[in-house]
Amino acid sequence: MELQRFTTDTVSRAEAFAYWADAVCQSYVPLGCETDDPKAFSGGITLQRMTNMACSQVWGSNQRVTRRKQDIARAGEASFIVSLQVEKYCRIDQMGRSCVIEAGDFGLYSSTDPYALALPDGFQQHVVQMPREALLRRLPQ
Repeated sequence: MELQRFTTDTVSRAEAFAYWADAVCQSYVPLGCETDDPKAFSGGITLQRMTNMACSQVWGSNQRVTRRKQDIARAGEASFIVSLQVEKYCRIDQMGRSCVIEAGDFGLYSSTDPYALALPDGFQQHVVQMPREALLRRLPQ
């Protein structure tokens, strides 16, 4: 098992959001990140990679994360991502559907279709990412 930690505390305020956007893409899947105030942004990820899955804890300032068609086209992975909300909330939009998960709720979304997440200041989540086919094999029809 490989443990990785990313935190904006290790870089200057001016570099924090660019560092964060890169850390999110390294930890999960290629996507776009936006925030209202890049110079005030802070966040962190503790990530544990296993053979067929990855588990992480992620927290930070307000942001919008968007998995776009061009991100999907340049990435070969096909995975499901489960976000378990620990603090605050997360809005998840995918395939014309939208939900808001609050502390104790979880959402499941696919890396093979565009999606968007909206997260407020002070959010915290546990995230599990697994190969799409591994989960589909275990589900009935």
